[in-house]
Amino acid sequence: MNSTLAPPRRSRFWLLLLLIPVIVLLAAILALRSVPLATKNAVRIDFLGYTNVPEINRRYALFSVSNQAPYAVHWRGQGAEINGDTNLHAVSLNPKLPGYTYYHGAVIKTNLHTLTFSPVFNPGESLRIVLAEPLIIKDEDSSGPPTNRWRLSMFFCRYTLSERYFDLAARKHLPLKLGPIVLVDTQRFLNPSNNVTASSPWISE
Repeated sequence: MNSTLAPPRRSRFWLLLLLIPVIVLLAAILALRSVPLATKNAVRIDFLGYTNVPEINRRYALFSVSNQAPYAVHWRGQGAEINGDTNLHAVSLNPKLPGYTYYHGAVIKTNLHTLTFSPVFNPGESLRIVLAEPLIIKDEDSSGPPTNRWRLSMFFCRYTLSERYFDLAARKHLPLKLGPIVLVDTQRFLNPSNNVTASSPWISE
């Protein structure tokens, strides 16, 4: 009598077989979303000195950028900070100098638009980059601090599984969601609050 009420073993087997991909999918979603942020000391920027470019009346600064963290980081942007100025200034690169190709990243063209992927630094990876010295304007009538010092600041985030899958999906035309299930929340991982800032030492003229 009791044996007729118990579900057949074959039904249990198929039920378990159906649950396995669901469990794997949920585990993958949790892994894609719950990742700690990068730390401020993940990237180190060193100023190596100035160099001159032929036929250009402007000095260029040479920097070394290295990933000190045991995980990969994504380069999100950069700018020049000038002492006494709260604004972040754009930096200029020369196509003939190191860092230009790496800075612009890989350009992937699809049938809809062009995607530009920012560079990724793997653990222990480093590169040298040359940037034009920002145009520093000294105001002798200003009572504030002198503006003859500047430094390079770069913005990084941890290269999470979400971003890895997003880059792969953009290249291979993979889905970003399965029905109502969102695999990659782009607004979440592209939020500027996920970025950390690494800066070089202050540079004097």
